[in-house]
Amino acid sequence: MSITERNQVRWSFDANAAVYDRGRPGYPDQLFEEVTALSGLPLGGRILEIGAGTGHATLPFARRGYVIDSIELGTALAKFWQENLKDFPNASIRIGQFEETEVPAETYDLAIAASSFHWIDPDIGYAKVARALNPGGAIALWWNRPILRANDQPYVEQLGPLYSRLAPELLEKDVFLPAVDEVPAPAGARIAESGLFGPVVERRFTWSRTFDTEAFVDLLGSYSRYSLMDATVRERLFGELRTIIDDKFGGSITRGMVTLLYVATKD
Repeated sequence: MSITERNQVRWSFDANAAVYDRGRPGYPDQLFEEVTALSGLPLGGRILEIGAGTGHATLPFARRGYVIDSIELGTALAKFWQENLKDFPNASIRIGQFEETEVPAETYDLAIAASSFHWIDPDIGYAKVARALNPGGAIALWWNRPILRANDQPYVEQLGPLYSRLAPELLEKDVFLPAVDEVPAPAGARIAESGLFGPVVERRFTWSRTFDTEAFVDLLGSYSRYSLMDATVRERLFGELRTIIDDKFGGSITRGMVTLLYVATKD
């Protein structure tokens, strides 16, 4: 993907901020406990958050009393963040592109990025994070990935023909999903290749969430691959998808998830 294409996709989230805020499912509580333990984050420690979105990952750390400095590219996303974090003066947000935003050196005990660091230029991102961390500070990156559960075959049988007809390019991403042990995990190698951090610890958290019809459509609509689709095709796809969920699944659908976590300490 070219820089121009990548920036177009990054901006698409801001144009769709309300759907993003409603649709994204967040992360399992165990993740935040594991990040805290693996990183050695001290009580009252300071966190740098990269690509904060609307605050799905910020809020659990804010509730735990940590000081959080978030950076978010999109102004609309940041407005939702501000509303979601309005009761937490220990959290603040700046609007800007992380690669171009001034970040103080040796200030943070932990740097986090939830489902966002793949949008950051790696030649800039890892070095900038390392500079921002205190000695012994850690980086924690994580992503949600949908997975195929043992009882998901009816889902595949119903949605496969729909996607084959209207969005065949999305079959592998949203219908023929991998099993949990088949999900690729390249981020750990990328952290190691930067040469700026010690050994990478990887964790996988398997969970699921049940969505009603509109919540599931919001989930899909929060992804750039849908927001950048031809609008007519997208609305037709979503319309037929609503009918299938209502008629075949009783108005709700459960999606399996795995959250991939990578933690490493600054060398």
